[in-house]
This record gives sequence, structure tokens and C-alpha cells, in this order.
Amino acid sequence: MELRRDRIDPIIDRHVGPHSHRNRAMLETLYACGLRVSELVTLQLSNYFPEEGFVKVLGKNNKERLVPIGESAIKYIDLYIKTERSLLPVIHKDATDIVFLNRRGKGLTV
Repeated sequence: MELRRDRIDPIIDRHVGPHSHRNRAMLETLYACGLRVSELVTLQLSNYFPEEGFVKVLGKNNKERLVPIGESAIKYIDLYIKTERSLLPVIHKDATDIVFLNRRGKGLTV
């Protein structure tokens, strides 16, 4: 199925609620980078390079690749990091480098 911007925007814009910044950032990143969901939920802060405009992901067979990331995805990831993520009461020790966390401060699962 082809994902066109005019079809994906209404889906992205509908996300309002306690995790809206995280969800928007995740959808923007999936759309902008074409990542697999497993790559998205394991994306590390240390592999996020907004100034350079790319993320480093570990894909199938542990193959590392650099993926360009769009300005909109960067905007929403940064917003999520500065707001929702920074307000988590605790971040689990195994998840400190994971970008997208659940409300308990742990990494998301597929």
C-alpha cells in the first residue's frame, strides 16, 4: 500500500492525549525514515543525529545503516524528548538510551 502524505497526515493529526508527542514522533519517524517497527522501538538516543539529519539503525541480521530523517520527524522527536520523556518519573536502567519509552520508563515492545 502506498503511503501518501495527504493520507497519513489525518492519521498523525488525530493523536491527542497523554502520549501524543511520543505517538506523533513515532509516526513521523516511521513515515519519514521507512523504518521497521522493531527498528523504531529500539532506536537509541546515541544513534539519533538531528543536526546531521540522520539516524543509525540496527536492522535485520544486525546490519547497521544510516537513514535520513526529515525535519518534521526531528521536530517531534525533540518535542517528545523535551516534554513527555523528560517528565517520566523514572527511566529503567536498561532503557536510558532508548528514544521511545512507555509510561513506566521502559522500552516499547513489538
